[in-house]
Amino acid sequence: MTRTTLTMRLYISTRDAAASGDRAVDECDDLGGLIASICDHLERFECAKFTVSGFGDPKWPVTVSTDLAVILEQLPGVSRALNERHEEFQLEFFEQGVERLLEFNRHGEDLDVTCSSQTGWIPSPQTMRMPAAEMAVQVKELRATFLRVVDWCLPEVRRHPWLECWAHETKLR
Repeated sequence: MTRTTLTMRLYISTRDAAASGDRAVDECDDLGGLIASICDHLERFECAKFTVSGFGDPKWPVTVSTDLAVILEQLPGVSRALNERHEEFQLEFFEQGVERLLEFNRHGEDLDVTCSSQTGWIPSPQTMRMPAAEMAVQVKELRATFLRVVDWCLPEVRRHPWLECWAHETKLR
């Protein structure tokens, strides 16, 4: 089993938070809409940058407005799987242009991660092993950075009950 690195990171821009526009997000019907609206704002005003690398691709074609939103919506399930030591879980990058599925299978303290692509891109290697603790650190950092950047760029949205619930559901032990 190949030991390579899968990395997902969110970086806060050094732009002045005051330059991030009217600090309003669109009306939303649910948590997914709220996250999408927040991520759209973060990208539009260049408040954050999302990067993913692994499986032979050092720079996945991801964006804050679509791909980060998709991943953040899945984070409660991933956090639950890591907290409860589930045998299997998934993380799907289903937006056009990326279209990759990560399948995680627990082996003791490690995770075997298999990447499949719905495009012409071929992962190399297709399966890798990483410590579960390393994945947990990345999820914690992604969550914390997202909440920090929302605090910074959209402080009134940070207190929204749906986002508070999401923050609680994504907390790792």
